[in-house]
Amino acid sequence: APDSAQMEEYILQYFYQNHYDGILLFPNDFEFYSDTILQMHLKQYPFVLLDRIFQNLNCPYVACENQTGSEIAVDYLFQRGHTKIGFAAPISFQEQVTSLRHTGYMRAMSSRGLQARSYENLFQKFPQSSQSRLLNDITSGRLTALIASNSGCAVELFNSFQKHGIRVPEDVSIICFDNPNMRKSPSNFFTYIDQDSYNMGMAAGKIMRYLI
Repeated sequence: APDSAQMEEYILQYFYQNHYDGILLFPNDFEFYSDTILQMHLKQYPFVLLDRIFQNLNCPYVACENQTGSEIAVDYLFQRGHTKIGFAAPISFQEQVTSLRHTGYMRAMSSRGLQARSYENLFQKFPQSSQSRLLNDITSGRLTALIASNSGCAVELFNSFQKHGIRVPEDVSIICFDNPNMRKSPSNFFTYIDQDSYNMGMAAGKIMRYLI
C-alpha cells in the first residue's frame, strides 16, 4: 500500500518507545531502512528480519533460498518435457525476493542452454506491453510453462488466461512460489515451491529468545 512505509515507521516507533522486548520484522522495503531501524540496530535493540535482508546492515534474519527454489522449479518443469519456460512477476525484478527468484530462474535456464523469457510488472494498467507479450508468446507456441513469482501472481495469471481462452495446463503450465491454497480462490490448484513460513517463524522466534 502507498502508506505502508509510514505505517511501518509508526508501529516500529510505538514498539520501540514502549519498550517491547523485541520485534519480528517483515520490512516494507528491502533496500532502504528508516532512521528508527538504524537507531534500533545501533542501540542493539532485538529485532529479527523475516524473508528480507538489509545488505548494508548486519542484523539477524531468517530467509528462504529463493534462487534454489527457482532452480528446483525449472528442473521440475524440464523433467516433464518443458523447454519453453518463462518467469512472471506482478512487480519489478528489482524487488529483493523477486530478484533472487528471477536470478535463480535465469541461472537454471542458462545451465540447460534454454532461452529465458521474463515478464515483469504484469497486471498494471500502464503499460500493458509485458502482459501482451506474454499472451502472444503463449498463443504462438513460444511458451509452454510459467514460473510465477508468488501465488497471487499465479492466480492472476490463471484468471487472465481464462478471459483470453488459454487453458491451464493444456496450453500453458503454471508453477508458483508460496502455497496458493492459503488464498480463497477457486483457482488454487497449482504446483508450488513451498516457503515454510511456520518453521521460518519458529527459527526467528528462537533467535529472538537468544537476543533477549
